[in-house]
Amino acid sequence: MARPSLHTRLSSKFDSNFTKLFQGVTPDRIQPNGSGTFWHDHFGLDVRAEWLSAQLNRMSNEDCLHQQRLVFAALFQAAVATARDASPEQPQKRNALETLSIMLRALLTKNFSGWEIMEVLAGSVGDADAVLTSFVETINQLVSDASTPLPFRRRALQIGLLFMCGVNQLSPGAFFIRAIEFLPVSLSTLRTSQSASFSAECALFLTFLANYHKSDAATLNPFLKGVKEVQDAPAYAQLCICVQVICASAVKLYQDVSDDTPPTIIASFSSLMTSLRPDKAFASTHVDTREHYKHLPPVQAVVLFPLHEFLLQSESFRTVFVADATDDASPDVRPCIHEVLSATSYILTHGASSPRGAAYASLCLKILAVCASHANILGALATEPRGKKDIWLCRQREPHLPLPSGARPALASLLDCCILWLRHNMLKRLEVGSYITCIGVLHRSLQYLYSERKRFVYHWDELWKSLIGLLDFLATKVDLASTPRAEELVHLTIMLLRSALLASEAILPTPAAVHQYVYELVRSHGVLQKHKAALPYASTRSASQKRGQTSAFRASRAMAELEKVISYYSDKLAGKDASGRTVEAVMASIRAEVDRDGIFGMTHGGAETDEDHEQSAYSKDLSAASFSPWACIDGLALVPLEFVY
Repeated sequence: MARPSLHTRLSSKFDSNFTKLFQGVTPDRIQPNGSGTFWHDHFGLDVRAEWLSAQLNRMSNEDCLHQQRLVFAALFQAAVATARDASPEQPQKRNALETLSIMLRALLTKNFSGWEIMEVLAGSVGDADAVLTSFVETINQLVSDASTPLPFRRRALQIGLLFMCGVNQLSPGAFFIRAIEFLPVSLSTLRTSQSASFSAECALFLTFLANYHKSDAATLNPFLKGVKEVQDAPAYAQLCICVQVICASAVKLYQDVSDDTPPTIIASFSSLMTSLRPDKAFASTHVDTREHYKHLPPVQAVVLFPLHEFLLQSESFRTVFVADATDDASPDVRPCIHEVLSATSYILTHGASSPRGAAYASLCLKILAVCASHANILGALATEPRGKKDIWLCRQREPHLPLPSGARPALASLLDCCILWLRHNMLKRLEVGSYITCIGVLHRSLQYLYSERKRFVYHWDELWKSLIGLLDFLATKVDLASTPRAEELVHLTIMLLRSALLASEAILPTPAAVHQYVYELVRSHGVLQKHKAALPYASTRSASQKRGQTSAFRASRAMAELEKVISYYSDKLAGKDASGRTVEAVMASIRAEVDRDGIFGMTHGGAETDEDHEQSAYSKDLSAASFSPWACIDGLALVPLEFVY
């Protein structure tokens, strides 16, 4: 009979050790003649990751907290000590790190409370301070030691990331917050990282540290303060490259589901010949079901979470971000923001495909909102493009936006992204918060264009139709009274239409574009009328009531001004026997009126200058805290179960 191979015997030994430990056999009984070397010898065995992971995942929370608690505590402390003390040449160091990775991934996804995590990892809450402090110090030592081989440093950082993803806002996360030295260590690691995935791990780890108890203890979190104040242009440039690479890869994955890129002559001919085959005659290549996009974006797209955090918190990062967008040295290299906008267009188009997709769409809109809240970023986006190609945006769902004839300023792509969100996510369970954020992005963008007196070439009629379509949907498909913030969305959209009208003669590129907007408003009179009854009358309320319902009263004022304009041109048309007139004839009448007297009732141009939109909800709603649970899930998925050293 053939003897088992060495590999089989070692695998059996690894399985046997854990089986006995989980059965309550102590290390000195498993290896009675080992003179206290059980853990050293055990970590000398190759880790069977899938087997061990399956064993841990199978255990109930009750077993982990009681029957196996002391086993886990002993294993955790032994693995930390071995990972710290063994040399990189010894297999013990690698195997201890792998054991920590498997153990933390399995235990921290069981929804333990903070004190339960401390019980399982330390044996008792009383011992948690010493045990978890030692763990944090070991991770810091491994990541920061330049003499440690890079694979060991990266695996240690991944373990730190696993821990923070697993605990999220629970109390054990505070042990990492105490170690402020992780800030320069993380930035240094980000600066020297050699791949987009490693950069993403560094940035995500630092973002979790900065977001720990961010809402109620911002002044107590040194990482949040550090992200705001530290200036590290090389690290930030590496983050931009990382985001750029991952966004480009995400777009490719969407296109693998349904190729929406312009066909080449060869590809078109090949497609024609294929369609002539009998078995392909009735086949469709277009995919437009939510099911096909439920797995997208890929988990690597979680790097958008650090991008949002650094854009929001760090002026130094924004400077690097803007410099990357306006650098003329390499006109053929697409800047980070171009890839972000391209990926954003796909994420927003398919935002309704799943709850996860909706969360990513909300995050992308928050990124656009942060960009729109800083004039220097909008200025960079509004400049003429440095390359010959336009930013490619999603065309996987109809109706499609017009294809640009050439390269445009990136701000046009940002506005297109907003239209894609407005058009393709109107469901009965409306993501109202994301729609409010989107309206805020549009309003900020228009305010910027007006402040710069910049006539912007764009297909503005697509935007007006999308906004009016949103109001029509809200009037006919949504119960405004029972849907949180839905009435607020109506108010903000009406105010945006009014502000756009005030600014139209300053920001629209041609008189024809102004005429078109007036025409779209006149045509939408019935839609606006559906919302008029729900708006308050300012003259019938006291000053205190007005202050308490500022948004509603501003919307009422905006509606009154829009109606005045619409009624004026409607009456003019009615006086000219408008029945049966063509669109061209109506446009000609509006053109004649506007060209002669300007827009009726508009004694000044420009967006509102008082506190209206400075105090509106979307101007302050830039935090992406609601994305944190999804970031934890994808952060865990980002770290591989087995690591190649």
